[in-house]
Amino acid sequence: MKKIWKKGIVLIMSVTLLVTGLLIPSQINAISQDDFIQGFVDVDMANRPKTRWWVPGSHMTKDEIEAEIKSMVAAGFGGAEIVPVATGGESGDSIDWGSERWNEMIKHMLQVASQYDFTIDFTMTPAWPLALPTIKDVNDLSQGAQMELDGAYQDGITKENPFNGVLPMAKEVEDDVAKVNGKIELQAVTIAKYIDKENKILDFDSSISLDLDSDVSYVDGNYQTTWVPEDDGEYVLFAWWQHPSGNQKYGNNQVDHYSKAGTQMIIDYWENNLIPYYGEDFKNVESLFIDSLEFETHLDWTYGLLEGFKEKNNYERS
Repeated sequence: MKKIWKKGIVLIMSVTLLVTGLLIPSQINAISQDDFIQGFVDVDMANRPKTRWWVPGSHMTKDEIEAEIKSMVAAGFGGAEIVPVATGGESGDSIDWGSERWNEMIKHMLQVASQYDFTIDFTMTPAWPLALPTIKDVNDLSQGAQMELDGAYQDGITKENPFNGVLPMAKEVEDDVAKVNGKIELQAVTIAKYIDKENKILDFDSSISLDLDSDVSYVDGNYQTTWVPEDDGEYVLFAWWQHPSGNQKYGNNQVDHYSKAGTQMIIDYWENNLIPYYGEDFKNVESLFIDSLEFETHLDWTYGLLEGFKEKNNYERS
């Protein structure tokens, strides 16, 4: 039975190959050899490669834009990815992306590109990491500013030496929020026992989380707690703090790459500011992109992470 089955499969494959072999020559014959080769010489614009076009912010002229696009088309490119380069200032850290002058130059760029069926792609924001001039209040979660989590710890906690005082906070937290007048929020307090203090190894099974409502108090601007171990051994207390990262790019606050609010801010900026200005010329834009994250936080974080985790997994992450 198996031999019959295998022979049947071989027969079907043979017939398929025979039919395919009969069809392919007819398809090739429909296109002459010269036309086939010419297709690689005169490539349709839609099938041509793109190139990266680094532009000096809005410090361009319309004549320069036209010359650049003509040269790229002549070189065989079908489109360009636009990335603005910072200009101005001793440190070269300023950029005028989204300004009136920028929009005027980009609109002209799109109009010229249309004449050559040349496509234009843009970064979602001035560059990367994602950052927007419309994020003014980093403490307003609806504006989607980048968040991060920092932890600080205190060890040496034993039955004889319980913890009693202000929760530890990393200096980096205060430095970050000072840059943007950010708000610090305590997210969790966790405790675990050392197995090997020298190598900083903790006993996972001993870990606990304090109740922020009943075990932690807020006195004179500081979070405080008292905790006494029930068992022998040395324990470590960790305090986990949520706060705006304070990171900026070209003077713009960075976007929370994990939040719906951050995503919506980017969508709104394009739909409310850029696309209306470009109008019909925006049809020459093929895509918006961000080809590298390159953001830095101490610990990646977003508003509502703990609540969302609990809702999805039915237990506390902290």
